[in-house]
Amino acid sequence: SRASVASNNRALSCRPACSQSALIAHAQPLGEEPLNGMSDSCRDAEDAPRACFVGLACVDIIASVAAYPPEDSCARATGVRRTRGGNASNSAVVAARCGVAATWRGTLPKRGSADAAFLLDDLAARGVSTQPVHRGAVDAAPTSYVTLSEATGSRTIVHARGDLDELGSADLPDDAWASCAWVHFEGRAACAAATAAALGALRGPPRVKTTSVELEKLDAALDPLEALADVVFFSRERAERDGFDDPVKYLASKAREAARAGRDQVLTCAWGSSGAAAAQIKGAAITLLRSGVLPGVTPVDSVGAGDTFNGAFVAAMLRGEPETYEHRVGDVGHALRVACCVAGTKVGRVGFDGLAYPDEAIVNSVRLEAIPLAGD
Repeated sequence: SRASVASNNRALSCRPACSQSALIAHAQPLGEEPLNGMSDSCRDAEDAPRACFVGLACVDIIASVAAYPPEDSCARATGVRRTRGGNASNSAVVAARCGVAATWRGTLPKRGSADAAFLLDDLAARGVSTQPVHRGAVDAAPTSYVTLSEATGSRTIVHARGDLDELGSADLPDDAWASCAWVHFEGRAACAAATAAALGALRGPPRVKTTSVELEKLDAALDPLEALADVVFFSRERAERDGFDDPVKYLASKAREAARAGRDQVLTCAWGSSGAAAAQIKGAAITLLRSGVLPGVTPVDSVGAGDTFNGAFVAAMLRGEPETYEHRVGDVGHALRVACCVAGTKVGRVGFDGLAYPDEAIVNSVRLEAIPLAGD
């Protein structure tokens, strides 16, 4: 039978241990210090829990504007920056900042190309190891053109995939994550079948790894993936696609489906400034949780906030809730709070530098409540 997520996480949990090499690997390129009350959480490579993040790495061209322009108008940018982006690679960076030995795997242009070098160098500078699958006939990486409103902190993205294809089944061999305790997949329609096959293989014996999948995009081809992973990260957009205006109600519906099918899972749904929700299903038992946001944050840059939530949640589940905490809420409740803490910190600053695993005081500042399941 399937091992529960909680028992996997307890077995894999480990404590912080900083070495000189880890400090170098997790150095902050811009020289920023962690937010007050945030621990650096560096760990020895041998001691850190390992996770592999499978999906997109792309080039982001981010133009900041005072306010988002109306259609068919001209606006002056207040700043432009070129950065590494992509859901899976962003989540890997955040997990590394939170003390996980993170690896990214995905397709890249040919070896030695400018875009491939840019993306690999950026990930290495942020402590993430890489398993690039190079496409020798392709020169350029996918590019996202992002308009960031300084008035609200919101972002609008136009993504250009270009000629670089997605991962196929041959690009996802079992030995790619042989040393990893957790394997996370970014749900992408063009490689949904390959992702399903990889998740299916990971579910087979021996059952020693926790798997997760992010379902952000609305493509129906991604829907079957939600039944194949231990942890599912649903987006607000998918909940709204399915007719829901509240993350708890959405996850309650999804949790009932999972319980009826006999799936032990953890489900999450982040909802921006309204916080996030999580559901844990163990047999017929369903626990629903709602979390608030990190207090006192003024939105500055929401680019990658959802990716930050996912990476921090993975890190917190791998680490487990510290037994030293005075008021314990369980691994899932703790991970939900941690993810909201780190995502909130990210929204309050530009980029990912300076993020770190939050200490107990910061975690406890985020509201958490258990929600009765309607009909119980």
